[in-house]
Amino acid sequence: MAAKSKEPARPVRYVGMATVGRWIGVSGQTIAVYRKRYEESEHPCPTPDGVIVEERETPGWLPEREEEWRAWASNRPGQGAGGGRPRKQSE
Repeated sequence: MAAKSKEPARPVRYVGMATVGRWIGVSGQTIAVYRKRYEESEHPCPTPDGVIVEERETPGWLPEREEEWRAWASNRPGQGAGGGRPRKQSE
């Protein structure tokens, strides 16, 4: 009986925070900040499709989710939107 040759499955390809940052015009480190900042908000970042586990967990997203990230970024609350230090009251 001859053994069937089967091609190995191609690995799923993900992009990391640096690529996501390029999509929306910020650094990969800023994506890490956004993920923490908006984690429990009404506007959380898109959930990763996978996680690479080595010394620490690194999130990864499928490349076809670029438009989702762009939509998220265009609807993200900007500076001064509901936060920051209260202004001093002049007496």
